[in-house]
Amino acid sequence: MTRQMLTQMPQWLKLPFLRSWVFWALITCGICGGMGYVALGMLLNPKSAPNCPEMFLPMATASMRVQCGNIAASKQTVKDLSTAFNYVKDIPKDDPLRSFIDENLQRWSIDLLRLTEIEYQKGDIEGAIASAKLVPSNVPAYGAVKKRIEGWQKTWKEAQEIYAKTEKLLRSSNWIEAYQVAVKLTKLNNKYWGTTKYQELADKVQIAKEDSAKLDSAHRLVKSAKVEDLQKAIEIARKIDKSSYAYKEAQELISKAAKQMLDLAKAQLNRGNWQGALEITRNTPSTPEIQVELKDINDIAEAQSFANNGTISDLERAIGTAQGIKPDSTVYARAQQLLTGWQLEVSDVAYLQRAKALAAAGQPKDLEAAIREASQIPTNNPRGKEAANTINDWRRQIQTAQDQPYLQAAETSAAPGTVAGLQQAIAQAQQIPAGRALHSNAQQKIQQWTGQIQRLQDAPILESAENQARNGNTAAAVATAKQIAPGRALYSQAQQRIANWTGETQSGDILSAAQQLANQGSAEDLLGAIEEVRKIPKSSSSYTAARASINKWSGLMYQQAQNAAANNDLNRAIAIAKVIPQDSSAYASAQQAIQRWESSGN
Repeated sequence: MTRQMLTQMPQWLKLPFLRSWVFWALITCGICGGMGYVALGMLLNPKSAPNCPEMFLPMATASMRVQCGNIAASKQTVKDLSTAFNYVKDIPKDDPLRSFIDENLQRWSIDLLRLTEIEYQKGDIEGAIASAKLVPSNVPAYGAVKKRIEGWQKTWKEAQEIYAKTEKLLRSSNWIEAYQVAVKLTKLNNKYWGTTKYQELADKVQIAKEDSAKLDSAHRLVKSAKVEDLQKAIEIARKIDKSSYAYKEAQELISKAAKQMLDLAKAQLNRGNWQGALEITRNTPSTPEIQVELKDINDIAEAQSFANNGTISDLERAIGTAQGIKPDSTVYARAQQLLTGWQLEVSDVAYLQRAKALAAAGQPKDLEAAIREASQIPTNNPRGKEAANTINDWRRQIQTAQDQPYLQAAETSAAPGTVAGLQQAIAQAQQIPAGRALHSNAQQKIQQWTGQIQRLQDAPILESAENQARNGNTAAAVATAKQIAPGRALYSQAQQRIANWTGETQSGDILSAAQQLANQGSAEDLLGAIEEVRKIPKSSSSYTAARASINKWSGLMYQQAQNAAANNDLNRAIAIAKVIPQDSSAYASAQQAIQRWESSGN
């Protein structure tokens, strides 16, 4: 400062203390302290706080901007901290409050980074990165932003890779390894991946594991060739939710089962079992692979159901359905074959309807007219067999009407039951030739009446033979009964009588011969006689006498044994007693004697 300038200065500026640095230092501290006090007062007193939203930034002081920034930052949200940054971003670098502004910017940046970390931990990495980039580049905290973002991105990428690998393992049904990989999420420095996403994966693994176990039983059922088992497999697979990793496997199983059901339906259709084919197709899922073929098979089966009703309208409906089957269909050939038959059948049905209308009156001339109408249907046509059967029925009706009088006359002749009447009945019934409707009935009647005649003719012969047998002349009875020839009505009865009479004669001869043997008196002869009469059957009249003889001769044997014992010939006595028959009256006594004699001999 020049001397001239000092001379021109006012007197109060020439005071010595005004040129002291201590004075100006005190002044500066006073101003700053005053401003801080004013600012603090404004913060603590809402009535004195500035209206920040309405503040016009270009005209606002730096201190006011900082004050508004602190007010916004105090709310501790990303949005409000961003607002705080905006309040002070245009303040010049050489502003007297720069150090104070930078301190606040650093504090706000640290608060912002803390909030972005919370966003990141909650799973909003994009929001966290965007928020972190709000930190001004001129504050010390800005150096940590890039490093932090890189750390987040690295962790996020690693988490996504773990998640993707777990999903891949799930799709291959590798449950154990999927769990092992998923657990790695809990070791990352991110709560979102370590809790929410890990639990999400764990739930998916468990669900997929359970669903796959359900599908195991479905896979076993698919191996069966039974429709019921395939339907059960499909029902199980349909319960697998779309969110399950086993859903794809379930859909593949449904497609496989549906294809097998389609093949079964096709086989039923080829065998002519349209009912079976229709039942299968109606329960078969229409998967994309078989959708067209399934519809074609279902259509052709339904067409057959229409045609089965047999009316012209139903046949025409069946024809229309079959005509809709395209040439590239697997059932096209079958459809064309049926179509040709149904077209022929339409005309056949018309013939049959007219023929049945003619036959309704039931008179022979009406039936003849019906036969002529139905005969126009060729035998190799679809309704050819039905027409032939119907014609045969009508012909039987005509023949029955024509031949019934013969049969009625024959029955009238046979009613008295005389030989002459029966013979006349046979002659009348024989007028019904073979191949006629009543021929079989007539033959049964002829056989019945012939038997009656034979019984009338042969009954006196059999009665005479029986009289001869009752008088003891068995030989004459046999000779008389033999007059009844084989094939006659009473032949079997006569033969039975002859057998009985012959048996009686033989039994008498046996009894006489045994008696002669027993009369010789030795124990051996008596035993031989007993063996002979055992040949007489229970049905014989000599059986009672034979039983009495056995008891008598057994008693004589026991007496001979006792005599031998009395003569001290115990061996002889025991030998005789041991052959006495068990069913004889002397058996018990003989057994007691044997014990006694054997004891005394010892």
